[in-house]
Amino acid sequence: MSQGNKFVLEQSLPLRKQVYTYLRDQIISNNFDPDARMVESQIAGQLGISRTPVREALHLLEQEGFVESIPRIGYKVLNLDVTDLDELIEIRRINESLACTRAIRNHSEETLAAFHENLTATQEAVSRKDTETFLKCDEQFHDILATASGSRHLNGICQMLRRLMLRYRTSSLRHVHSMQSALNGHVKVVECYRDKDEQKMIQAMQDHLDFVRKDVCSEGLNG
Repeated sequence: MSQGNKFVLEQSLPLRKQVYTYLRDQIISNNFDPDARMVESQIAGQLGISRTPVREALHLLEQEGFVESIPRIGYKVLNLDVTDLDELIEIRRINESLACTRAIRNHSEETLAAFHENLTATQEAVSRKDTETFLKCDEQFHDILATASGSRHLNGICQMLRRLMLRYRTSSLRHVHSMQSALNGHVKVVECYRDKDEQKMIQAMQDHLDFVRKDVCSEGLNG
């Protein structure tokens, strides 16, 4: 576990949620070696808390595909794998295409304004080469789309898939051209939403996800 990122308790949030978020962020930031063991007692001792919230957090991380359980040993972080990446991209293509269809059906000026505000903030992050802010803007962009779908269930599925993709995206965003190309993909999606062109919006989203896959493979997985 990284010693430079401290765990700070917040009384207003459930402890298991705080531990989950902390461990997830450490994994996304590659502060755990993939083959290193994650042991409940050790993590609890380092964080100064009981083992129960750590156990609950690790179970949730396992369900979401961040770690895997090793019998009688503990947990370890799952390696970044091109097969898993392709599966995630394939599922995202289906779900976010459906989100595009439903968003067009629920078209509103409020959603369009939210998209444009997000694009502006994203461009500022790209200009500053601010990867952390870019990732937050990227997540927000897809949140706007999922919310515009009007489907609570679809929104939840899209959020889970994006969380799983974060490790891949964090590893690949080493150059400003990657961020700019991703932003260009978002711009095309918004243009199609503005024009209420469902088929072109779906194609723009699929093209964007195809770019993400290629970018991760070339920059993050080296293959």
